[in-house]
Amino acid sequence: MNHRIANKVLLILGIGLAGFLVIFVIVFIAFESFKVPPLVALYGLERWAGFVANLVVLFYTFPAFKRTKRRGFLYTAIAALIFMYALVFGLLFPASHNTPVQREWYYVVKTLSYVAGLGFYARGIMLLTQDV
Repeated sequence: MNHRIANKVLLILGIGLAGFLVIFVIVFIAFESFKVPPLVALYGLERWAGFVANLVVLFYTFPAFKRTKRRGFLYTAIAALIFMYALVFGLLFPASHNTPVQREWYYVVKTLSYVAGLGFYARGIMLLTQDV
């Protein structure tokens, strides 16, 4: 019985968090679209869409890994975390406030994290499609 209650509580918390994030993104888009040029607003929208997409992937793959113990789901969840971290880090610490050398290292590390994330995505998909 406690297992059912815990599942319902987690479901309600997950739906509440997802609703909060959707409202936050809509308010952010509306706020930013009136202050900045359209291309800049679309670039911000692209980053938030990537964040939400990786969040959905994470919320699907990690529970699937816990249920099935298939490593492909784990690798895909790790890749989603890497991409989410890169997006949040770029939003919190923009490279425009750095010196040229710091900016160069920022983009090197960002590119390396993307390469690692793509590697995890590729390996996860390869492992998941072996049984199909």
